Amino acid sequence: MLARVGLGDCFDRPSSGASTGQRKRLDIARALATAPKVLLLDEPLGGVDPGSVAEVIDLLRQIRSDGMTLMVIEHNLDALTGIADRLIAMTLGQKIADGVPAQVMSDDKLVRAYLGDDDGVA
Repeated sequence: MLARVGLGDCFDRPSSGASTGQRKRLDIARALATAPKVLLLDEPLGGVDPGSVAEVIDLLRQIRSDGMTLMVIEHNLDALTGIADRLIAMTLGQKIADGVPAQVMSDDKLVRAYLGDDDGVA
C-alpha cells in the first residue's frame, strides 16, 4: 500500500519525520490496507502544503479510477471538482447545495455562505 500511495521508498523511515502530505498519504494507505468498499476521508487536504495538494488529488483520482467509492469531507471544494460526481455543500449543519460539481460551485447559496452575507444562508 505504501507504493500505491507514492511512499514505497519510505517504508523503513519513521512517520514522525514525514511531511503533512506524506502523513495524509500514509493515512490513506492504512485505510486501503483494510480493503474497504468505500473510502471515507475527512479533510484529506487539510494542512497539506500547496505543492502536495496536487499529489493527494492525483492519488484520490487514481483510487477512484480503480473503482473505489470515495466519500470526502473537505473545505477545498475547488480541489474536489475534478474528482467528484456529486457535491453536497453544507453550512451551519444545513445542506445548501447538492448536485454535479459545476452546478454546486455556482449555486448562489454556496457563494453567499463562503463569501459571506448577512445570515450565511439563503
